[in-house]
Amino acid sequence: MKIDRSASDLIAPEALELANRFLAYESTNFSDQLAFLKIDPSRELRHADLSF
Repeated sequence: MKIDRSASDLIAPEALELANRFLAYESTNFSDQLAFLKIDPSRELRHADLSF
């Protein structure tokens, strides 16, 4: 049986709205983008390898 689902069935409406707002966000500054998304780099990027 094949189930055909759209993105709106799989992703919370709030997440889709944030994604759309972020795609319209004009800054290319990484720190500004983190602030826009309310990401705390000291917690959420603590062990991230961003070298590439």
